[in-house]
Amino acid sequence: MKGRKEFESYRGVPGGSQVEVSVSGEAGEFNCDGQLVSSSSVVRWSHGELVPGPAGEELEGGRSYFVRVRVAFLADTEVVIQVRIVKPDGSVHSEPCRWQIEGAAGDTAIRGCFIDTF
Repeated sequence: MKGRKEFESYRGVPGGSQVEVSVSGEAGEFNCDGQLVSSSSVVRWSHGELVPGPAGEELEGGRSYFVRVRVAFLADTEVVIQVRIVKPDGSVHSEPCRWQIEGAAGDTAIRGCFIDTF
């Protein structure tokens, strides 16, 4: 499987920002799920929420989060996972994390982002 680093990070994210996660690829050739984990909660996203997405959640200030997306390949195919942060003013924080991943039937890929808010 090809792709960029498996884990990325966002630092200095303003509280009240929204994390948005989406997965795209050929229908029926993969399954996916995701989570947004903090010290006080776990938000779970299903395949239907991520595809075409975006699934999202507001981020509280002063917390650290981890976004995890898992893709299970049902055929030889390619998927794109994207994570972006939209600040309270509507602008995008930094550059979105974007992974283009090739996989074969039976492969599993996991990608994630660490997020620190103030």
